[in-house]
Amino acid sequence: MNTVAPIESPSPFTPSLAALVGRWLLLFAFLLLSVPTLRAQLTYTAENGAITITGYKGTTAQVIIPETIDGLPVRAIGNSAFDSRLDIYFVSIPDSVKGIGGYAFNRCSMTSVSIGKNVTSIGGSAFAGCTGLTSLTIPNSVTAIGDLAFYQCTGLTSLSIGNVTSLGNYTFAGCTGLTSLTIPNSVTYIGDHTFADCTGLTSLKMPSSLLSIGDYSFSRCSGLTNLDSASIGKSVTSIGNYAFFGCARLTSLSIPDSVTAIGDQAFSGCTGLTSLSIGNRVNYIGSFAFIGCTGLTRLSIPTSVTYIGSYAFYACRGLTAVIFKGNQPLSGTFDEPTTLYYLPGTAGWGGSYAGRPSLLWNPSAPTQDPAFGVRNGKFGFKITGTANIPVVVEACDSLTEPVWLPLATITLTSGSSLFSDPDWASHPSRVYRFRSP
Repeated sequence: MNTVAPIESPSPFTPSLAALVGRWLLLFAFLLLSVPTLRAQLTYTAENGAITITGYKGTTAQVIIPETIDGLPVRAIGNSAFDSRLDIYFVSIPDSVKGIGGYAFNRCSMTSVSIGKNVTSIGGSAFAGCTGLTSLTIPNSVTAIGDLAFYQCTGLTSLSIGNVTSLGNYTFAGCTGLTSLTIPNSVTYIGDHTFADCTGLTSLKMPSSLLSIGDYSFSRCSGLTNLDSASIGKSVTSIGNYAFFGCARLTSLSIPDSVTAIGDQAFSGCTGLTSLSIGNRVNYIGSFAFIGCTGLTRLSIPTSVTYIGSYAFYACRGLTAVIFKGNQPLSGTFDEPTTLYYLPGTAGWGGSYAGRPSLLWNPSAPTQDPAFGVRNGKFGFKITGTANIPVVVEACDSLTEPVWLPLATITLTSGSSLFSDPDWASHPSRVYRFRSP
């Protein structure tokens, strides 16, 4: 009779070697049995020497789709093949598959999916409503993602997008669990509503390859706080209608110089916006583009802007000053208490524009004036210009790497005002400049 040498009794929390071997044998036996069983539970069609999965009759929670059936490669998951299967929690799609059809896994209860490295297309609504899905890696082979493909995958917190060139409409809309998003350099277009209602999204980075942002693409992404050229992308030429509508926590916005058109209501309802910089190539600002941005206090419109749509800056109750660097644009509507300012040498201006008063902003400090120089231990000068225009005086110590600090905000009540700097002597040198408020 064979005997077995005694083995020291293991901890109740540590499996013995024999137990581990037994488990691996059982797992191996399960895999051997499960593959043919799973094949029998799959429905499919064979055409042109390839298999398309059309349905699933089984009850196994983990579905590992084989690479071949009846000696033929599995090339596609057909439309609605696993639609609304609430008993499936894991799906493995093999490398043999090239296409995933529309509604293929729509409203499934899966928490994890493995997409094969040769899939090139994911159909519309393919994974829509898979609320348990928490992590998703789209392989580099995928070039096209259909509309609503991952719509309302509310549990999705980790997302890696492969080398797709465009993102369809509503692709990731309603994915409220997403907090960070980096769009790959291959993407040139973001469709309508693509990331709408991703309310948890706080960090966004779009690539330099991106040319266009679609309508409603990031609307109501209330977690966004900052958008700059790195966030928007340095090659974007157009921002669609309602693109960032209702992003109420957005406080800072810098539109890159690549952008030429801002769509209707693109940033309407961004009530938290306090800092706005408009790029130097924007020529079109759509109707209602910034309506209701109550946090804005000042704004500079670049020379490139030739058209401002109706009510573009209406109901911006905190906006007191807007300075135009170029000629008077067509159309436009501003609201109380905004005063508009234009620069010398520009055309088309008069005493009012878009329902608000407009004034020539032309401050200067004549060096020949008696007030220019040191008086009573302070360096100062007289500022002259159009009556009642506001002027911010800033100073720096060097023009090599200037750091401009505001010293005073002065209103030229009667067309002139005196300024003095009591701290001038404590600096090795001092340079002054004017800017609009």
